[in-house]
Amino acid sequence: MMPPNVRAESDHIRAFRQAIFETIGATLPASELVPGEIIRFDDLEKSHGNKACWAVLHLDGCPNGAFGSWRTGETHTWKAESRPITREDREQTRRIIEAAKRKRERETEERHTATAEIAGDKWQRATPATVEHPYIAAKRVTALGVRVLHSELLVPLRTVQGDLVNLQRIYADGGKRFLSGGRITGCFCLMAKELPHQGEVYICEGWATAATIHAQTRLPVAAAMNAGNLLPVAQAIRAARPGVVIVIAADYDHRTPGNPGLRYAREAARGVDGAVTWPQLCGNAGCTCTDFNDTANCSEGQV
Repeated sequence: MMPPNVRAESDHIRAFRQAIFETIGATLPASELVPGEIIRFDDLEKSHGNKACWAVLHLDGCPNGAFGSWRTGETHTWKAESRPITREDREQTRRIIEAAKRKRERETEERHTATAEIAGDKWQRATPATVEHPYIAAKRVTALGVRVLHSELLVPLRTVQGDLVNLQRIYADGGKRFLSGGRITGCFCLMAKELPHQGEVYICEGWATAATIHAQTRLPVAAAMNAGNLLPVAQAIRAARPGVVIVIAADYDHRTPGNPGLRYAREAARGVDGAVTWPQLCGNAGCTCTDFNDTANCSEGQV
């Protein structure tokens, strides 16, 4: 038979873990829980080892705790039903959460710095790409602003100030991966020597799409790399260049429910008082085109 205090502690931990699962859908490993210390654990919607969720539990006095997700920014509190939470309990939890937030920010900055150094080293060792690279040949675009290292096509991601912070590696079969731990949000690959202070600037998702739009318009184009980064990139450019006209060139994901490419593009345009454009499809019932590069290479299509 367990001592009463051990049983009570086990019950509180069990209730706390259950509250986490029911609220944010994550599983806190009981073996990792240390009362009074903040614990980081996986968000089940992300890759293994992401440690995007956090929790802290106090068992002295009034059993209470807090938990949340760094990914979504949500925070929740929990307490044992039998006792009220005191002001001191809340202050203790607040201090621990703030300390954990500062620690996470330091760790993130350290990872970003380390990855930027790796990106810079790879970029320096790489050679200018040519149209003979299988991916570039398949997309029928020029090898603008990209390099090759060990057959990997390297697409540079830079801040709005021009600092190289990450690389997208594109393989011959079209597979794509960023350097782990590097910055992505708000960063982009620019098809131009520099951002202008006036005139139009296009923002799209992929590098090949950006290369296509630049070839057709001769205007600066920023490749945000994914739909979710369209708004952060647009906001970064708007803050740095308030005088430009921002045009979001959407992927038209007509075969995907909700057309996320167009939806994210419209959200980005609204966020910076910009405009939206998207490719005209060929009208074929079996058309798989979604972006400006697709339609440029479609024998039946038009841009």
